[in-house]
Amino acid sequence: MLVVFGFSYFISTVGILGVGFAIAKFETDKETWFDHGLIYKELSLGNALTDFRGKRVEIYRTLKWFPLIEWQIATKEYYNSMVYSKPLNAHYDETNEEFYLEVEKQWRDSTYYWNDTIRLKK
Repeated sequence: MLVVFGFSYFISTVGILGVGFAIAKFETDKETWFDHGLIYKELSLGNALTDFRGKRVEIYRTLKWFPLIEWQIATKEYYNSMVYSKPLNAHYDETNEEFYLEVEKQWRDSTYYWNDTIRLKK
């Protein structure tokens, strides 16, 4: 009886961890709503078991009067340790329809800067 229950307990614990890792892949780390019905979402890529780290940035558009409906208009993935450790600062420029992303990381006595631009209009 001890072997059967011990084995079942072990398998259920491993199963819960597997489900947790699978769900964490789709969990939004940061969500910001901008004017004109734009939603900026940031998701972490990688976890303790993977050999890569990074972020996925997704931009959605929604209807202001019915925010339950949203559709994706841009996505971009960054595989870099700088973007993984801190949330990105996102700024939207209405005139150019561009998102400006930036992050600053201090390491020992140096400061590193990272930035990128996501253009919405083609």
